[in-house]
Amino acid sequence: MFKYEMHCHTLPSNGGSPVEEHIDHLISLGFSGLVITNHFRWGSTALDRNMPWAEFVEHYRRDWEIGHEYGEKRDFDVLFAVEEHIGGGKEILVYGLTPKFFFDNPELADHELETYSRLVRPAGGLVLQAHPWRVRHYMPDPGPVADLSLLDGIEVFNAGNTPEENENCAALAAANPRFILTAGSDAHANDSAGRGGIASPHRLKTEADLAELLKSRRHTIVK
Repeated sequence: MFKYEMHCHTLPSNGGSPVEEHIDHLISLGFSGLVITNHFRWGSTALDRNMPWAEFVEHYRRDWEIGHEYGEKRDFDVLFAVEEHIGGGKEILVYGLTPKFFFDNPELADHELETYSRLVRPAGGLVLQAHPWRVRHYMPDPGPVADLSLLDGIEVFNAGNTPEENENCAALAAANPRFILTAGSDAHANDSAGRGGIASPHRLKTEADLAELLKSRRHTIVK
């Protein structure tokens, strides 16, 4: 089995570590790959969200490119994804698509869940709610989104959650058996990566490989 960190933040996210440091740390823990999920345009981004859309996406993708090149040298898979704020402190994870999709869809700037669901899913990507039951001061209404039909799944385990918060996520998953489930560390500092993820029966070389695996449900949760 091959282990993948599914929720990790690098320099474009406020407080994120250099991607090379995350990669070195994850290799030391026996991981085969990393999915970079930096905060996108309306999350806690270190980038200037007032940049024009294409310029913002260009800056956003650079850390993934750096990581991909470094990962190739170390035989380590580095995949692209985003974490976006959709209002009220709620966030989604978008898996399975390359930066080109985001360049081509400036309509996503409205950061509405309905827009993401309408555009991402036909393109082969997946929309999952990140840490749906996290209780924080910036989340006035913890819990799942109002319309669960707009989601493909949820992050059922997040290492940044309390045990009770993760238990609530597990209950939400049990009540919605169609959901795809993932896990991740939600790492910012490099030594906090690798506390959650998934295990795959094969290597994942592309974002499409990741989407196919998740849709097949042949992965297992690592925590």
